[in-house]
Amino acid sequence: MLRPAVDELVRGGSTVIAVARSAADLQILAAEHPGTVTGIAVDYRDADRFLRLLQSVHTPASAAIVYIPSAEPAALSTLRSLVRGPVVQVLTSHVADPAGGEPFTFENLPQPPGQPWYRLVLGWSKTGAWHSPDEISAAAVAVLRQKRDGQLGELRPWTDRPEA
Repeated sequence: MLRPAVDELVRGGSTVIAVARSAADLQILAAEHPGTVTGIAVDYRDADRFLRLLQSVHTPASAAIVYIPSAEPAALSTLRSLVRGPVVQVLTSHVADPAGGEPFTFENLPQPPGQPWYRLVLGWSKTGAWHSPDEISAAAVAVLRQKRDGQLGELRPWTDRPEA
């Protein structure tokens, strides 16, 4: 989903640590960007392994864009400790589900483990489709550069939300 963001960040001169479940995808990504992309194959839902592998990274990152819509607080805190600058957390539209009882606002989201931490909430397009990886990546990079929370697409009416 964030592969285009990796491409954009590398083009801008960044060194990227990419975390994904697929080691094969990470190897391809690293081969496309030799010396600028390091891959860590892990599922963030495996909290112990995720923490252990994150802690094995010895160089703090200057920024992070992460798709970890539901992670243990300890994993998020570890991530925060490994990033010197801003973290952008990409969240799914589920955080805006009206069944939760609260109206959607960024203030109603769980507090991040430290600052600077920004959230990008993914909605859907006006045509009722999910956004593409290019659109999601562009929005995530924009949140990183603008240093403020963001929303991509529509979150209401909930009945217009596409099926998964």
